[in-house]
Amino acid sequence: LPSRTAENLYWMGRYAERAEMTARLLRTILQKMTERDEIDDAVETECLHVLLRTLTSMTDTQPGFIGTGGAHRLRHPEPELFKVLCDYKCGGSLSSTLQFMKQAAYRIRERWSTDFWRVIDDTEEHLNTLRSVSQFTLIHARDNLDQIVTDLVALSGLSTESMTRELGWILLDCGRRVERALLLISQLRAALTRMLEQPLESLVLEALLRGNESLITYRRRYHSYLQIQTVLDLLLMDDTNPRALIYQIDRLQRHMSELPYDRT
Repeated sequence: LPSRTAENLYWMGRYAERAEMTARLLRTILQKMTERDEIDDAVETECLHVLLRTLTSMTDTQPGFIGTGGAHRLRHPEPELFKVLCDYKCGGSLSSTLQFMKQAAYRIRERWSTDFWRVIDDTEEHLNTLRSVSQFTLIHARDNLDQIVTDLVALSGLSTESMTRELGWILLDCGRRVERALLLISQLRAALTRMLEQPLESLVLEALLRGNESLITYRRRYHSYLQIQTVLDLLLMDDTNPRALIYQIDRLQRHMSELPYDRT
């Protein structure tokens, strides 16, 4: 496998996972903004602020909602959210990440099927639709984010079900696992490393589970109110949960054992 191809497969995996997790968190935030508008509640508002600060930390788009001017942006989050969504010049934005993903894919374009490029084009079309609107609206943004998440899940499915399990796929999946682990750590560090009152903590935990596709699993397994111990157990230490940190580490260890190395 040429080193150029190996590098682009690895970064293709990282950018694809980064885009998906960013889109999922943005979608969760937009849902929370809708709920806040429907229910004027101080706890809902504070939960939204926690998620907005988490977004800035995870995407590394400082100052954002945590640096200078962050308090003002928390009160009026739409312009900053639009930037994190659509500004390709903003490093860490969804638009920038998707652009880098497409560039990495294009450098090894001979490896991808027609269906793959169709999904890439669909993702770009939904992002361009968001950019073209004259006024940011929650419903419009959330609908397009739903489509972008669906497209990115389709990309993941194409690589999982269509690529032979050779060195190229291993490197692609390594990129995904590294990125998923790092972004999960970033989310949990930003959202849960300070004490939260019980009602607020429950809302934040629910939002984190929803953003990491683990809320249904939690409810089915624990049949209880959200507790930080059980949520962390599911997101960090459950080796049967493909979204958990330990699952990513286990997959990386298996992949490392399959990579070639000099035995002399």
